[in-house]
Amino acid sequence: MNLKFPESAWESPLTQMWRDHVAAHSEAPEAFHWVALYMSVALGVGHRAAFRYWSRLYALPFAALLAGTGDKKSSTLSPAARLQREIAGDAVTVYGASTAEGLIAIAAKEEGTVLSIIENEMVNLLVKAQTKNSTLLPQLCRMYDAPEQIDLPTKTEPVIAVRPLVGLIAATTVAGIEERIGEAEQYGGFLNRFMFFSGERRPPNPWPAQPTGETWSDIVRLAEGVVSSYQSVTELEMVDPAVRRLWETYYGDLYKRRGRLPELLAALTMRQDVHVLKLAMYFCILRGDREIGVDDLERAIEVGEYLFAVVEAVVEPLGQNPTNKLEAKIERHLSECAMTRRELHQKVSGRVKSRDLSMALESLIDMQRVMELDGGMLAWTDADYFSRFSKGAA
Repeated sequence: MNLKFPESAWESPLTQMWRDHVAAHSEAPEAFHWVALYMSVALGVGHRAAFRYWSRLYALPFAALLAGTGDKKSSTLSPAARLQREIAGDAVTVYGASTAEGLIAIAAKEEGTVLSIIENEMVNLLVKAQTKNSTLLPQLCRMYDAPEQIDLPTKTEPVIAVRPLVGLIAATTVAGIEERIGEAEQYGGFLNRFMFFSGERRPPNPWPAQPTGETWSDIVRLAEGVVSSYQSVTELEMVDPAVRRLWETYYGDLYKRRGRLPELLAALTMRQDVHVLKLAMYFCILRGDREIGVDDLERAIEVGEYLFAVVEAVVEPLGQNPTNKLEAKIERHLSECAMTRRELHQKVSGRVKSRDLSMALESLIDMQRVMELDGGMLAWTDADYFSRFSKGAA
């Protein structure tokens, strides 16, 4: 999924320096580095910049890094976590959310706790959430909405988290989501709280390096300058009539488009307006201003449309019937290398019945999308792949 991330999103001194000295030395898609920086800055600002919508919005997002297996998703977070320690020292970082009770207990330790949740694999989060009696997803949804307080009833006395603010960044693959996602996650409002980022993996880099010395000091100085612009609570506003007209036009178009969307895509993009507003807040924050300008909103809409396109690409495999999903899995694994039926069964998961696997394979062989080689090996019939395989065999 190689969707182009908007160039306009990099047009600030801090983001440009991050691109030149962090993203440029990584194999991960540039968009991943962009959102990792966004998360760090939003954690540093915390409650001190807000926007009044149907509820009070903060810039802090839920973000998902969507890439192929083996792509450098989680490694994107290392330099951002380093910056976060410099500019958002009060934020509490949790690596892997286990239970809702644990998160609420952490947030309850101090009023206004800013919580950063990092999930190296979103599948792990979904596995935990699907255990019996888990309230993890509903409570994460509540935390996203930045409520005045969350109460956790206990046998002794309730645990109360006052004004918690939570950001979540998770790495995932389409295949990983397919494996665990259910109707509750699709339509229950959990996934549509995420901004999904994808992009093309950068060229191999055998000597990745993080900025040091004066370069790193300059990055920290720029980031601290952004965060320090908000010493007290600041209400961000759309004052300029031009920016208000732009928002009204975009919102109206969004409303009309939503009515024409397939049910699943409509459900997963239900918070597109919120994502765009959070992005507009971030672009405004990068300027250290309190008035969201036309440029801020235009860039936010451009990034928002990119996010919409990513979700649109995610929906296709989620909407497939079980047979099509199994066929897609088979092709995905055979595109990596030829293998025996037994090896393929182990790859696609032991939960797939042998009969179902055989029927899917026969269908793919009949359609000439898979072929059986000498010795019982199965191979994908993509022309480019097959050419490489044949040369290797020769």
